[in-house]
Amino acid sequence: MLDKFRDIVTSGVALDTLKEALSPGAAIEKAHELLRDFNETLPTLKALGLSVTDMSFRMGIPPEIAASLVGSIETLDGAALKGVRAKHKDNQVVTLMLEALILASSFKSQLHGLGFAGIRMDVRLGLLPSVQISLLTQAASSQSILAA
Repeated sequence: MLDKFRDIVTSGVALDTLKEALSPGAAIEKAHELLRDFNETLPTLKALGLSVTDMSFRMGIPPEIAASLVGSIETLDGAALKGVRAKHKDNQVVTLMLEALILASSFKSQLHGLGFAGIRMDVRLGLLPSVQISLLTQAASSQSILAA
């Protein structure tokens, strides 16, 4: 088994494939693909009451696109979010974001009692996509929404 692996690696085919995947052209194409995926998600996120506040790009191996979105906790409706998730079940990026919002919506009544009125969702799209939800106080929420 190890002999086969060594033969594949030393054959040059694997090295050529790796070099091609790590080329600047491949990184740029992947960045375009990530941006297309994100653009496809925007109408869904806007319909849920979220606004993009900022966006950044990291060119590297692998490339990454990051965006921050803000919204009100009050607009989060768990049942509606689950319905939207069902419609987009084939889109892993949308599903990941919706799962984070569904979790935040399940704590809505508890969060409001603690003085949290808004949410900020930081999304990173790349080799390992991630979503982070931050809770915003009334003052921070108002500033973030005004910036959007």
